[in-house]
Amino acid sequence: MLPPEIITLIANHLSCNNKFACLFVCREWYHVFLPTLYKSLLLKKRERNGPYDTIQKRKLGEVVRELSLDDGILIGNILENLGNMCPSITTLHFRWHCSPEEESHHNNLRRLVRRRINPNDYSCVPILSSIRASQLQHLTLCCFRNNNYRIGTSTIETPDTYALFNEILPLIPCQLSTLTLNGILHMLRAADLDRIHAHCVRLSTLKLVGCNLLLAGDNSRVGDEALTYPTMKSISLAYPAGWTKLMDWLSSLSRRYPNLSMLSLQNTAPGSAIMRNIDIEPLQQSFSDFANQHYQHLEQVRLVYLDLPTFDIYQSFLMPLSNLRDLTLHDRRCLDLGQLVDTFERNKSVARLDTQLCPKPSSDPTFLQRLRLHLPSLRTLKTLHIDMMDKNINLRNLLDHCNSIKSLTITRAKIGFPKLYSQWTTTTLEQLRLKCSHFSAEGIQRFLPCCPKLRIFYARNCHIHQGMHIKVQFDFSSIHTLESICLMNLTFRDQQRDGQECGHLATVFTLSPFTAHCNIEDDSPVRKKRRCDKTLLSLSSPVENRQRWFYIGHSLDTFCTHFDSDPNESPSRNIRKSRIQELDPKSMKDAIINGWNPYTLRKYPIRPPTPPSYISILYYSHIKDLLLNGHKIVC
Repeated sequence: MLPPEIITLIANHLSCNNKFACLFVCREWYHVFLPTLYKSLLLKKRERNGPYDTIQKRKLGEVVRELSLDDGILIGNILENLGNMCPSITTLHFRWHCSPEEESHHNNLRRLVRRRINPNDYSCVPILSSIRASQLQHLTLCCFRNNNYRIGTSTIETPDTYALFNEILPLIPCQLSTLTLNGILHMLRAADLDRIHAHCVRLSTLKLVGCNLLLAGDNSRVGDEALTYPTMKSISLAYPAGWTKLMDWLSSLSRRYPNLSMLSLQNTAPGSAIMRNIDIEPLQQSFSDFANQHYQHLEQVRLVYLDLPTFDIYQSFLMPLSNLRDLTLHDRRCLDLGQLVDTFERNKSVARLDTQLCPKPSSDPTFLQRLRLHLPSLRTLKTLHIDMMDKNINLRNLLDHCNSIKSLTITRAKIGFPKLYSQWTTTTLEQLRLKCSHFSAEGIQRFLPCCPKLRIFYARNCHIHQGMHIKVQFDFSSIHTLESICLMNLTFRDQQRDGQECGHLATVFTLSPFTAHCNIEDDSPVRKKRRCDKTLLSLSSPVENRQRWFYIGHSLDTFCTHFDSDPNESPSRNIRKSRIQELDPKSMKDAIINGWNPYTLRKYPIRPPTPPSYISILYYSHIKDLLLNGHKIVC
């Protein structure tokens, strides 16, 4: 038996599923691995409070380090005593609504008003007052729906923006290193940054997300050393308006944060951020001055939808950054990917690139051919996220010219898979994500065996051109390193006789697991060798009695992760769980032989009753995660 200290170190490298499996090994392992499962606690709405009840009964509050909580779950004395029960919390994420959330528009909100809900249950004040300030290092506060709701004669009023900020700021611990305020500071001024840093003197990461305006009110002097914060390493601003004062903000941020290593500026409005008649030279000079001052420290840059007048402004900003490692650049007006890659000929240290093609149709027919000539200059590129803007892309040419890519994400593209000849070597791709793209069933079937090191495959809202095939097959049986498969809301596209395309939802799936191969030694006896040969033949083929069929309906798009949603979006009450039902394999085989006979499928909720196609997944039996239309399938 290993010492508990050694087992705890081993548990730090295991996933939650593996830790849960270790609980049932023996009694000693149960007591050692149980606290490791509750270091990170997530309490969301419409989910049971089982983890919190377990912590309360078994007195495991001291092991909790990270807590993610929605409003209305822990109320009253439980919320006030949370700091005493979990005294070692270092990371806190709290999301609340300024008014009680209505489940079904007005009817349920009337019921909530009649119940006279305590406003403290829908505020961050009680939990900030109960958490011990000496331990907290990372804090995320997300507030939704800062407006008024009128129901007949009743009115639920929400507090003013700056009144809410003035109430929260004194309760924030002073020794924080990371602070995220989402939906609290709707109108940001440069003086608000000074107020935050005056309260949190050790702050190194700051993220501010608002819903209304980004205002510039900087009355400080250039030579004022009191407004310099050398501990700040990362600043992120995401606002829908006010970017016409971008030059003032760049000079203000450059003066306040001399050691900045991460800069993120995002325009969340659908329209343009910069006016077209703005003077280009002062704006270009401000970007260039910012880069010349921070070229030694700046490693990560994220500029999203600033919509600058010309690409020369971006080029003057990126050229001096010699230590740039991570770049995210999206622009709806002037972005040119060819010029962007040319910018990195001097700086070859970029390991992650997230960008897009020019949204305007290119008049040059050889645009993508010129683009391939620029990609080999990024020899250190490991991660590439590219939005093709509904243009064609040849996946083979992309990976041939940039063979260092480990993670590839393609969005809104028409992906082509040419015939793969024997001389084409296998790729080193480890993660492949396809979003809102078009590809053929035969092409993806030819491409997957050429990715032996693939760990994650993700396809969401994609259109599959199946041709005349009824079965669309995803063959992962030869990829032993695969850990996760996610197929979300796929659609079949087939050509009709009149030349028009029609789409059908992918709702029927069949799963065929493959087991491990048997290694045969040469010095083994003849009988055992023959037995192993028979075993090898049986294990190298799919196990027929383990083939499973599922009907899974389409799921609505949900938020990407908890606490990452924007306050402008509607809350999670609109999420609809799709229906899932496991089908009888024998009945499904008979239905395929008889051509999807509706009489055979009458007892199943398949819509339409005769689906034109189904998806067949061949996977290695030791896969960890299999997600189909939002439902996790236990392999």
